[in-house]
Amino acid sequence: MGGPVEGGFSVAFDPLDGSSIVDTNFTVGTIFGVWPGDKLTGVTGRDQVAAAMGIYGPRTTYVIALKDIPGTHEFLLLDEGKWQHVKDTTEIGEGKMFSPGNLRATFDNPDYAKLIDYYVKEKYTLRYTGGMVPDVNQANKVHGDVDSGLTTMDAPHKSRQPQVTNSFIHNPYILEIHAH
Repeated sequence: MGGPVEGGFSVAFDPLDGSSIVDTNFTVGTIFGVWPGDKLTGVTGRDQVAAAMGIYGPRTTYVIALKDIPGTHEFLLLDEGKWQHVKDTTEIGEGKMFSPGNLRATFDNPDYAKLIDYYVKEKYTLRYTGGMVPDVNQANKVHGDVDSGLTTMDAPHKSRQPQVTNSFIHNPYILEIHAH
């Protein structure tokens, strides 16, 4: 994985993606990205050295991607509290499922609206729980499909911080998908 001896690593994370759907008993998750150095300012997704997402539902799994090791690596938490390596994924297949985050952004961004219209017209199947981690996990696990979570400056609450959102949500997914 490399990285500077001095300066260590910096981590950006969302500790509970899908926190608004916990009460519904839907699957939720954690996602994080790791960058070399002691700060996250001025870094990009290409600088990332590791990413992982934890999925907490009927099964608890972690999917890990490391920059210099091909693929993603999935681990399952067993009943006795041990982790078992269950899958390496080195390619993403084609499928017809999509999970659009922040549909409100279609009002502010005509290109995003066109993308969503394309998925609907091409008869992609919509899957959306309200948590990006479980949606990306389902799309990648079932079909290797797409998740789109666009942010805009005109959108309300956390979507007004696209750099922060990119750091702790999108960039880790990109490394995990690129690792395939």
